[in-house]
Amino acid sequence: MTRPVSLALMAQSIASHLRLLTDQGILGFDCSPETLEILARGLAHNSLSTHGPLAQAQTEASSCTECALHKNREVGVFAQGDSKAEVMFVGLAPGREEARVGLPFQGEVGELLDNIIKAMGLNRESVYMCNLVKCPVADGQAPDPTCIRACSRFFKKQVEEVRPRIICALGQTVAESILKQELPFSRARGKFQPYLGMRVMPTHHPVELLVSPEKKRAVWQDMQAIMRVLDLQGSS
Repeated sequence: MTRPVSLALMAQSIASHLRLLTDQGILGFDCSPETLEILARGLAHNSLSTHGPLAQAQTEASSCTECALHKNREVGVFAQGDSKAEVMFVGLAPGREEARVGLPFQGEVGELLDNIIKAMGLNRESVYMCNLVKCPVADGQAPDPTCIRACSRFFKKQVEEVRPRIICALGQTVAESILKQELPFSRARGKFQPYLGMRVMPTHHPVELLVSPEKKRAVWQDMQAIMRVLDLQGSS
């Protein structure tokens, strides 16, 4: 067994144990910076196939220099989850927390999205999660449109390979970028849009829910629409 695969298996085992401890009310303990780095690398490696078109796209994205974001890139954030998932959750760009571990949707935003997905009867391992832009941006900032265009080939490859039944577009910019059209988001949100034989569901990004909790009801309605298409029972 090669060293990267060993790290991936070790990280997966530790991550599963940590989730068990969390369920038992143990919220954390100290790890050395070296341990955190090993876990991050192993989890990032384990989040995708180690071969094939997606792996090739990830390798290309990690060395891409087509926009200015690469200048401050230490770790790219490509994706996480099942490459054969029926639903894909797409955000705009990773931030500081995502760059720290090399995985999408971390921190408070990630916890909220995890809870939404769990309520649908799913989890991170059964969906596919990614961002339009693969290089991290400063927290609270949006990537330049040129960066979205530069990364579009990587996102296109993800869609082509995963072929989800539904793409959940988190936020107006994401929905407009995928569908290549300006949308009156107040009317487009919650309504399926056709896309290359798939369906796009525009909804609010979890970060919006942290600022405006009243939007949670609308998002849950959107998730219920997705659940009906996928014939999911959910937990709520």
